[in-house]
Amino acid sequence: MPAKPKAKKPSHEAFVITGEGESAFWTKIDAVWPHDDGKRL
Repeated sequence: MPAKPKAKKPSHEAFVITGEGESAFWTKIDAVWPHDDGKRL
């Protein structure tokens, strides 16, 4: 069985923040990874 490629972490993440101060809640809504050519996301 071939080895699985190692997973890469995203280069950017997008969040929406509801509330303010100590009661703020961050929800991740998207993530992007660079293309293998390094020219775009």
